[in-house]
Amino acid sequence: MSELFDRITEATAFIRSRTDLRPDVALILGSGLGALADEMDVAATIAYPTIPHFPPSTVEGHR
Repeated sequence: MSELFDRITEATAFIRSRTDLRPDVALILGSGLGALADEMDVAATIAYPTIPHFPPSTVEGHR
């Protein structure tokens, strides 16, 4: 398998280990869209930098 596939598989396994949900859609919101999350019923939240192979945000104020 490719290194990219292995990294995706590891990240997927991590996310699945944190929730039993199997959503059809997931949102990653960028600058200016964080308030949208405040208007939604959020079923699960996983901190982006805790997911293997996901780079941490370098923008102040991103959560």
